[in-house]
Amino acid sequence: MSQRGMRLNIVTYSSLIYGMCLTDQWDEATRLFDEMVGQGVLPDIITLRILLDALFQGGMPEEAHKVLETRVNMVWSEQNNLQYAN
Repeated sequence: MSQRGMRLNIVTYSSLIYGMCLTDQWDEATRLFDEMVGQGVLPDIITLRILLDALFQGGMPEEAHKVLETRVNMVWSEQNNLQYAN
């Protein structure tokens, strides 16, 4: 969609991530999460919960822990940088 000039928002990304998780496409879900942050769309608690719940339910607690360690810290760091810049 972004190739067609459409800018995705938090709702769109969260929905796509949720769909990937429902179909056990964990790599694609985490790729979308990283893309979202890279595009400057910061995830909210709902997005994080979708990803973490799906990983735990899919029997991937190590991946969920990695998300918490890396991606959540990255997001919080990015949010703080945006707050300080404003």
